[in-house]
Amino acid sequence: MKKEFLLSAVGLTITLLAIRLFFDAAAAYNYFTIPSGVGVNRIPPDELVYFGWYLFLGAVGVAGLSIAVYQSKATVVVSQTLEKIVARPWIFVCTIALIAFIATLCARYWVLLEAPVADDESTYLFIAKTLMQGRIVNAPPDDPDFYRNQFVVLSDHGWYGKYPLGFPLLLAGALFTGTLLFLGPFFAACTVVLTYLIAKRLTDVKIACLSVGLLVISPHFVFTFATLLSQVGSTTFTLLGILLFFQLQETRRWYFALLAGIVWGTAVLIRPLPCALFLLISAAAFVIPPRTVSILQHLKANWLNLIFALIPIALVAVVFFLVNRIQTGDVLRSGYHVVHGETLGIAADTSWQTGMSVAASLWRQNFWLFGWPVSILFLFFIRQHKRFFLIWGMIAAVYVYRIVAPKAVVSTTGPLYVTEIVPMLALLSAEGLRSFCDWISSVGKHNGKRLGISIVTAATAISFVCFWPIQIDSIHRGASEWTAVYRTLENRGISKALVFANAFVPPLSRKSWAYFPPNMSPDGSDDIAVMRIPGTMEEAVPPMIDFWRRKYSDRPAFVYINTGEGMTLVPIEEIEKMWNAIEKRASHSDTSSTSTSLMGGQTN
Repeated sequence: MKKEFLLSAVGLTITLLAIRLFFDAAAAYNYFTIPSGVGVNRIPPDELVYFGWYLFLGAVGVAGLSIAVYQSKATVVVSQTLEKIVARPWIFVCTIALIAFIATLCARYWVLLEAPVADDESTYLFIAKTLMQGRIVNAPPDDPDFYRNQFVVLSDHGWYGKYPLGFPLLLAGALFTGTLLFLGPFFAACTVVLTYLIAKRLTDVKIACLSVGLLVISPHFVFTFATLLSQVGSTTFTLLGILLFFQLQETRRWYFALLAGIVWGTAVLIRPLPCALFLLISAAAFVIPPRTVSILQHLKANWLNLIFALIPIALVAVVFFLVNRIQTGDVLRSGYHVVHGETLGIAADTSWQTGMSVAASLWRQNFWLFGWPVSILFLFFIRQHKRFFLIWGMIAAVYVYRIVAPKAVVSTTGPLYVTEIVPMLALLSAEGLRSFCDWISSVGKHNGKRLGISIVTAATAISFVCFWPIQIDSIHRGASEWTAVYRTLENRGISKALVFANAFVPPLSRKSWAYFPPNMSPDGSDDIAVMRIPGTMEEAVPPMIDFWRRKYSDRPAFVYINTGEGMTLVPIEEIEKMWNAIEKRASHSDTSSTSTSLMGGQTN
C-alpha cells in the first residue's frame, strides 16, 4: 500500500510539474496564440512552437498521470463500467450520440458564435440560398462591384458560388426548415451511430463501444462538426457508404447496391475529389474476388449489383456536367476553374508544397485526433490488418488526396482535409488499444487492461487542461472578430442596416481564415446587407452614398474600415462629411496631393 501511495504521489508530482512548465512556456510565447489565416503551404512557426512544447511536456504529464491512475482503484471502476456498457451497448451508443450532439451544438453556439472558420462556409450558404430560389445561377446584379466576394463568380454570364451543389442542398434543407443551427450536431450524432455499426461488423461490441467513446473526445470531430464546412456531410455519407458496402457484401441484394450507389453519389456531389477516391477504394474492394473464385466468375455473379450501383453514380456525373454547362457554358469547366484557373492541384504546385501538404496533415492529426500529445500511439499496435483492408484503403486515399490537391490549410478546427478518416482512426485506435493491452499482459507483470485505461484516462485529462483551452481560445477569438459588426449593431439597437466592408477579419490579424463578409442573399432579403467597398475610400464614397440612397434608404448605412485603431463601424454620414471636407480643401489647393487622405485610405 505504501509503495502504491508513493508511486501515485510521484506520478501526480510529475504531472503537476509538467503542467506548470507548460503554462510557463505558454506565458513566454503569448499564451500559445494559434494563428489562422496564414500558412497556406506551411505550418506557421507559432503553431509549431505550441505543438513542440505540448508534445514534450504533455507526454511527460501523461506519463506521470498514468502512473498515478494505474496505482488507484479508478481503473477497476472503469473496467467494471465497461463491462456493464457492453451488456447494453445501444444505451451507451445513444448516450454518446447525444453527447456528440450537445458538444457540437455548444461549440457552434458559444465557441464559434455561429460564425464561419473559413470563407468557404459563406459560399456554401450563398449557393444554398440560390438553390432555394429555384436557380443554379443568379442573374448578375446591378452595381456588380458591390457584390463581389471570395469564391463567388460574378460575370456578365451570371452570379454563383464555385462549389458543387451537394452540401449546399443539405444547407438549403436546413434553412428551409429553420434547423441550420442543428445541422452539424445532427450529422455528428449520425456519425457516432455509423461508426459503431461499422466497428461492430469489423470487430466486436467492446471495440465498437470504445471506438465511439474515443470519437466523441476528438476535438477535431467536435469542432469541425460545429461548422458549416462540407466535410460535415462528406464524413457521414462516406461512413454510410462503407456500411452499405458491407451490407451488400453479405447479402448481395440489388437494393443495397442501389442504396450504396445513391449514397456514394451524394458523397461525391458533396466533395468530388476525396469522395471519388473513397468510391474507387470501395469499388475495388467489391470487385476483388475471394481467393477461391476467379475474377470473371465473381463479376458474372455480381454484374447486376454493379449496374444498380453505377446508375445513381452515373446520374451524379450527368448532374456535374449539366451544372458546369449552366454555370460556365462548358460541361468540362466548373466554377472552380473560373475562380482558380485551369491548372489545379499538384499540377500547379512544387514538390515541397506537396510534401508539406502531407506532412502538415500527419503532424496536426497526431494532436487533433484525440487531443493527446501522441494521438496516433495505438495505431502502431494493430494486428490482423487484412480485416481492416477497406478502412486502411480509405485512409490511404485521403492522403493521396493531399498529394493530388496539396495545401497545408485549413487547420482552425483540425486538419480539415483529412476529416473524413477521423471516425476510422478512432476505430483503428480502439483495436490498437486492445492489442496493446494484450501485448503488455503477455510480456510482463503489469496488467495490460489497467495500463491501457490509465494511459487513455491520463492523456484525455491532459488534453482537457493543455489542448482544448488553447484551441477554444483561438477559435473563439476569430469568431468574435468576425461577428463584431453584428454585435456592434445589436448593441446600438439596430436590426436593419447596410454595411460596406471589404473584410470582417483583416488577413494580417492572423485570427481567422474567414476574412471576407458574408455574401448578400440572391433575393436581397438580408436585414443586415453587407456590400463591398468598390475601390479606394476616396473613389468609393460617392458610389456608396448613391447606392445607399437608391436601394437601401430605409435603413442606416455604415462603413466597416480600419481607422488606425482597429476595425470600426463608421456611419456613412460621417464618412460623407469627411469626404466633403477633403474635397472642399482640395478645391482651394493647387494640387490634390496636399489633401488629407480619408481614413488613411484604408479599407481593411
